Amino acid sequence: MLKNLYERIKIAVSKNNHYSNKRKKNGIVLLEFNGWEATHVGQLIFANIIALTKRKFIFSFSNIFFFQSKNFIFIINYLKWLLGKTLNIRTFGIYKNFGVSKIFNVNPSFIDLKKSKEFIKNFYKKKITRQIILNIKLNRILLGDILYDSYLRKNNLETINPYSKDFMNFFEKFIATFFFWRRYFKLNKVDTVISTHPTYIEGLPGRIAISKNIRTFIVSYYRIYSLNKKNFYPHKEHLDLKKKFSKFDLETKKKLLKIAKNKISQRFDGKLGDMIYLTKTAYGDIKNKKVLKDSKKTKVLIAAHSFSDSPHVRGNGIFEDFYQWLLFLFKLSKDTNYEWYIKCHPNFHEYTDKTVEVIKQLLKEYPNIKWIDPSTSHKQIISEGINLALTVDGSIGLEYPYFGIPVINASKFNSHINYKFNYHPKNVKEYRAKILNFKNLKRNIKIKEILECYYMIFIYYSNNWLIDDYNRITKFINQNYRYLDKSKKVYEYFNKYLTDIQVDTIIKNIMTFYLSKKYIYNEKNI
Repeated sequence: MLKNLYERIKIAVSKNNHYSNKRKKNGIVLLEFNGWEATHVGQLIFANIIALTKRKFIFSFSNIFFFQSKNFIFIINYLKWLLGKTLNIRTFGIYKNFGVSKIFNVNPSFIDLKKSKEFIKNFYKKKITRQIILNIKLNRILLGDILYDSYLRKNNLETINPYSKDFMNFFEKFIATFFFWRRYFKLNKVDTVISTHPTYIEGLPGRIAISKNIRTFIVSYYRIYSLNKKNFYPHKEHLDLKKKFSKFDLETKKKLLKIAKNKISQRFDGKLGDMIYLTKTAYGDIKNKKVLKDSKKTKVLIAAHSFSDSPHVRGNGIFEDFYQWLLFLFKLSKDTNYEWYIKCHPNFHEYTDKTVEVIKQLLKEYPNIKWIDPSTSHKQIISEGINLALTVDGSIGLEYPYFGIPVINASKFNSHINYKFNYHPKNVKEYRAKILNFKNLKRNIKIKEILECYYMIFIYYSNNWLIDDYNRITKFINQNYRYLDKSKKVYEYFNKYLTDIQVDTIIKNIMTFYLSKKYIYNEKNI
C-alpha cells in the first residue's frame, strides 16, 4: 500500500543527489517494528531518507514475544508472526515494501539470562525501594525509568512492588534484554536508532546507542527528536521557551500573543484546536447541578493522570509515579481543613489501565475527597470557586492560572517550568509546604506570560512535519485523531495527498535537521 510512496522517496533522494547507487551499503539503521499505521509512515519515511542518503540497511526490531507468558495464545501469536514474516503480509509487507531489509525479534541468549539472574541476585542483597529501581544504572547507562514505565504499561498497573514475584521476573527479563542489546551493538555496525518512546522497552536500544554517541531519534507522525547524552528524553523543548520567545522583535511578539489569545479562547470555548491528541474537550458546557459545596473552605482540585501512561517520559518527578503522588495527596488531605476534589480527564475512557477503578477504591478509605465526574467541564469547576489545582504535569498548569487560580506541579520537568504563573517545588518537602501554605505564596500570574507559553508549546512547536491538515486526514479515514494509528486508510491518504513537492521538501528538511544535530525537528519558521 505504501510501495508507491517508497519509490517516490527513492527517486526524490536520488534526484537531489543525496546518494549514489554505486556505493555499497554498510551499517544499519535500527528501526522499531510496531503496529501503528500513521507512525509507520512517519518512521519509514524518516528511516529511508537517512538510509538512502547514507547507504545503510534498515533492520527492524520487536520485543513482542520475550516478555509474553509461554502459553497457547503465545504459540498462536508466534505462528502468526512466522507466517507474516515469511509471506510478507500485513505489517510485515508494509515494512518490507518500504525499504526494510530485515525484521527480527529480540531474543536474549542463555548467557544473557544467566548474567541477568546473577545481576538480580546481587541487586536484591540490599533493601530495594521504588526510588532505587528508578535509579538503576548498568555500564553507567540509566535504565530504571525504562524498566519502571515498561512494567506499568505492560501490566496496566498503578505502581510497582519491587518484591513481587511478577515484577522480579519482569526485571530479570529486562536485564537480559539489556545484555542482548549490548552484545548486538558490539557485533553490528549500528549507525542510527529510531523508536517511538524513550521509556518503554522499545527505547532500550536507543538508550544504549546514546551512550555510544550513535544518532538516536524519537519519531512520530507529529514530532521528531534527536536525543543525546545531554538530553535523552523528548518533550524537553519547554526548557528554552522563554529564551526562544525573547529573540522575536517587539512587533512579532505582539502578533504572536494575539494569535495565542485567539487560540486559547477557542480552547475555553470547548474546541479541541491545538490539542490534537484529545477527542473530548475538558471545557464543555456547564451542567445545572453544582459539583462544589457551598462553603467558605479552601477548595482544592486534584487533576489525576493515567497511572500507567509513562510517568517518566520527561524524566523523574518528585514522586516515583502518578499513583504515589496521588497517595501522598490523599494522606495529606486529612491534615488540612480544605475541601478536596478529584477529577479525571474526559478522555480517560480511552486508556487501558484501571485508573478510575483504583481511584474509586481509594476514595472509600478517604471519603473526605469528593469525586467529580470526568465529563464535568473545567468551566463549571472554575466558576463555582475552586481555589487551588494540583497536577504533576497537566495542561491545567497553563489553563487555570489564566483565570487567576494557582497551580502547584509535582514535577521538576513540567512543560511550564520556564514561567512563574504556577509553582514548581523541587522536592516533596517543599511540595507539601506549598500546598499547606498556598494562601501565603506570592502570586505572580501574568496573562502575557501564559499566552507566551501557550504560543511556544502549541503553535511554535507545531505538530505538522508530516500532516499539514488534521481535519482532512480525520475526515478521510472517517475517524477521530485517535484512529490515525489504527486505520489502514491512513496509507491511502498519504499515497493520495503527499505530493512530490512535499516529499522533496521533507527530504531537504530532514537532512538539514539530521546534519544540524538540533534537538527537535519541527520548529515553526516565522
